[in-house]
Amino acid sequence: MSIVTNYRLLEVIEDLGKPTLTSLGEVINVKRRQMYAIGKSPDADNIFYNGHEFNWKAIERFIINRIDPNSDLNDLESVVAAALKIDAVKKGNKLRKTNNQRVQQIEVDGNLIVTLKHPQYDLLFSDWERVHPSGARIIVFRKDPNVYKIVMQTRSHTLVRSIDDTGEYDSDELKVITNSTLNFRAVSPRNLPKEYDRRKNKSFVLNERELTIKKRNRGK
Repeated sequence: MSIVTNYRLLEVIEDLGKPTLTSLGEVINVKRRQMYAIGKSPDADNIFYNGHEFNWKAIERFIINRIDPNSDLNDLESVVAAALKIDAVKKGNKLRKTNNQRVQQIEVDGNLIVTLKHPQYDLLFSDWERVHPSGARIIVFRKDPNVYKIVMQTRSHTLVRSIDDTGEYDSDELKVITNSTLNFRAVSPRNLPKEYDRRKNKSFVLNERELTIKKRNRGK
């Protein structure tokens, strides 16, 4: 027997807030991978369907089929509300684990990821001269003697390429850095000018242990 639905899920989300697929799955005891597969299934009824967006019709049908009418979670409103509570708890735990830095989280392709801790490292930041006098989109990482320039950026990753003293690219290698890694390894915008000058003046020196680790990693 098929379940009849008026596809109310988006209306409920608009009223209550948008939970992550992971938390929706937890409420109805479904693993994130399965929820993600349902959400990315094609929408045959929509000729303008965008494969990069979630198929909320399929998600709603799936949730309704798993709702127990005799439980407290017996409608879309109660399921979404419960999922939002789970997200709030996860967000609170994440904030406590980041050394009291208020790092926000966003959902990208069904996953919760952290945003950039320093908005100054957003490629769209309008006043890069406040980060570095040159105004260049440069960035340096702790325990790394190179200087990098931001090439492009998405909501979850930053693409960087090393530059020389003149600001020209000195390598064809592109590094893809997650928001989490950038938050952890990049020097703060406040210290960037000083750390940039250390590398430009060749005064940045790794200690013996760090050099050994770096050589070992290169050999892998």
